Amino acid sequence: MTGVCGGVSTLMKEHNGLMLSVNCIAHRLALASGQATNSNKNLQKYQAMINTVYKYYHYTQKHQSQLNTIQQLGV
Repeated sequence: MTGVCGGVSTLMKEHNGLMLSVNCIAHRLALASGQATNSNKNLQKYQAMINTVYKYYHYTQKHQSQLNTIQQLGV
C-alpha cells in the first residue's frame, strides 16, 4: 500500500520523513507478469491451459491418486 496520497507508507512518512519505503520484489514481479499476460493472447491461452490441468488434478481425489501412481513409477 504505497499510494502517493493515502498509502500506508505515505501516511507513515508524514510522521517520520526519514523513512524509506521498499516494494516487495515478489509482489512487483507478480503484478508485472499479470499485466504482461493480459496484453498477450498466447500467454492468456497458455495460462488457461495450465489452470485447466491444475484443476483436473487438484479437485479430484481419483485424478490425484493416478498422478501419484505415475510419479512413483518414475515415468
